[in-house]
Amino acid sequence: MVVKTNTQTITLDGAELEVQFNRNYPYFWVQNQGDGDVLISINSGIAEGKDGVIVIPAGGSSGTMHGYDRDRFYLLGNGNVQVMGTSSAHNPFRKGKKGGGSEVSAEPSYTLTNAVDYPILGLNLYGKSTQDGTPTPDNPVDIVSVGDSGSLGVTACG
Repeated sequence: MVVKTNTQTITLDGAELEVQFNRNYPYFWVQNQGDGDVLISINSGIAEGKDGVIVIPAGGSSGTMHGYDRDRFYLLGNGNVQVMGTSSAHNPFRKGKKGGGSEVSAEPSYTLTNAVDYPILGLNLYGKSTQDGTPTPDNPVDIVSVGDSGSLGVTACG
């Protein structure tokens, strides 16, 4: 399948699908709009757990984080996905809004399996702040933020 623009919604039918853009982009992004997992890779022959394959859960989004120009990538799964080729490393499908208390991403965690050949070049962690009650001048209510204890857990294995 050849994608004629940099953004398009595609329906997957369980077979591996090659998505080809009309020009090279350094980043590709996929938003999973279906009910099951979708796999994405810059190489054909997708299989869960294979090196370079990213699993995108239902409602989630992710991309090929390679940062060098390519004009194609591969998908495997069922249901609708929205794909985008871009020059930005920022995920255009992230949820968020101005003001506090919004959810930044649909994914509660990320797992990169067998990623030894694809090192993480950068990692930004964003936490949530909560306030239990409505503050008044006579009754201040503390704001509690992720990392207030002085530490934030990140696990790297392998």
